[in-house]
Amino acid sequence: MNFDNPRFIGLLAFALVVVQAIYFTIAGFFMKWDLSHLGTFGDTFGALNTTFTGFAFLGLLHSLALQRKELKSAHEETDRLKSLEKKREFESTFFQLLEFFEGTLDRLTTRQRSFRGLFSDYTRDVYDYLCKYDRNAETISECISIEAITSGYMDFYTDKEDVLGPYFRSLYHLFRYVDKSDLPKSDKHFYCDICRAQLSATQLEMLYFNGLTEYGVKFRVLIERYGILKHLGSSLANRKGMKDYYKPSAFED
Repeated sequence: MNFDNPRFIGLLAFALVVVQAIYFTIAGFFMKWDLSHLGTFGDTFGALNTTFTGFAFLGLLHSLALQRKELKSAHEETDRLKSLEKKREFESTFFQLLEFFEGTLDRLTTRQRSFRGLFSDYTRDVYDYLCKYDRNAETISECISIEAITSGYMDFYTDKEDVLGPYFRSLYHLFRYVDKSDLPKSDKHFYCDICRAQLSATQLEMLYFNGLTEYGVKFRVLIERYGILKHLGSSLANRKGMKDYYKPSAFED
């Protein structure tokens, strides 16, 4: 019953009054309002105690219901404040990690070449490694075998590990931090979209290859969970069967 609703309490009180009035009317009717029965009738006023007790009980129930409602509101407000505090703490660390990732790019930049320019060179060079295992890598439309990608890219990674190693580790930890948080799923996708927006087409292309090797096994899970390859460049996306190496979710929101 909704005892915290004043209207509901009022209806109950009115019902008690009506019942009491009916009781006195019936009692008076059977006693014929005879003076000789006034003593007996007077005893019936003891029933008023029941009425007042009922009112007091209803008041107590109403008070308890209001207290429960206030406690519930207080708990909800406390939970809301805790949630906001946790989100502020998350965002503070998230943007620090994002800044660290950008700092990693700066540290890997040379005087002669920007990081984006460096990755443009890497994207071109990696195909030379893939061609050693599959001549289809020389074309712009044919599918490159997974064996060629695995072997060729791992050779390439070994030669460029001083750059690719710290780059992919810092990028992975950025996405992993979001994934391991207690945020709702929609919020996780929102922050992962912020991370994804930092990546150029050439960086996404390198991430594509990295995720298909043993170096990117853990990262591949996040790639497919958060659609990190959604904006993959056409040089890979338009090749026959190249998207089949990942789950469709890797290219979707």
